[in-house]
Order: sequence, then C-alpha cells, then structure tokens
Amino acid sequence: MLTQISIIAVQGLASTYEWTWTKQLSDGSSVMWLRDLLPQDLPDARIMTFEYDSKWLRDAAKVTLEDCGNRLLEAVIWDRTHWKSQQICPIMVFSLSLTFCFLSLSLQTLLT
Repeated sequence: MLTQISIIAVQGLASTYEWTWTKQLSDGSSVMWLRDLLPQDLPDARIMTFEYDSKWLRDAAKVTLEDCGNRLLEAVIWDRTHWKSQQICPIMVFSLSLTFCFLSLSLQTLLT
C-alpha cells in the first residue's frame, strides 16, 4: 500500500474544486470524495487541491490554458521548496476534462 504520497486534485473547467469532487446524494446529503472517502484508503497521503480561475473561457485572451498550467507548476515548486520538514514523495495528480491539457503543458515546460 502506498502511504507516502502527495495528491493534487485539479478542478474541471468552469467549476470549483468543491463542485468537481462532490457527489450530491438522493437523500440531500453530499460526499466530498477528497475529504470523505480518499483519506480512508490513504490515511497518510497529503491531499491538496489546485484551484485556478476556471472562467478563462470568458476571457481566453487574458488567461490561457498554458497560464493555468504554469501556475500549477509554480505552486508545486513553491510547495516542494517551502515545506522542507516534509519528506519529498511522489505526486499524483487527478484532473477532469480539459484540465489535462494544461497539466500536459506544465509537464512540457518542466521537461524542456
């Protein structure tokens, strides 16, 4: 079982992280997967969300997918360099819809 891992959940486009990762149940209650379920299976995991301005669809000339990807990359680098007391461990990223595109752009930037 993998216990030392950082998990980053990236919301879908035109959404929030709460809406993306929450299921409304028929009884009116809700389950937030990252908070309510995932820690049961990975109790030692560090679970984080990356929230970005997903309204870029309204003004794509000012905010691009590449900008969102760069912000994610900068946030990960900042986190890794400022939490020196924490052991560096693997990162797992969950994303929905087109957010995969900006994750890909982030990785391309990192690797070039």
